[in-house]
Amino acid sequence: LFVCKYLIFNFQLSIFNLNMSYNEQLKQLEQIVSEIESGQLSIDQLAEKVKTATKLLADCRKQLTKVESDINKILKPQE
Repeated sequence: LFVCKYLIFNFQLSIFNLNMSYNEQLKQLEQIVSEIESGQLSIDQLAEKVKTATKLLADCRKQLTKVESDINKILKPQE
């Protein structure tokens, strides 16, 4: 049961994040950090926030890597 819930949660996050811009994901990450730093989350809430933050961080890194690659292609002199 736990594995099913975990898979469904990650699938929902993937679909949700497909439509989010880098800035929207960054804002959500900042919100999560703020909530975690407040110390007001239960253990269960904290676990979910960390999972969400991990996914958002991976997506942001992927976007930055793609942008860096695109910029390098543009700036690379034609051989």
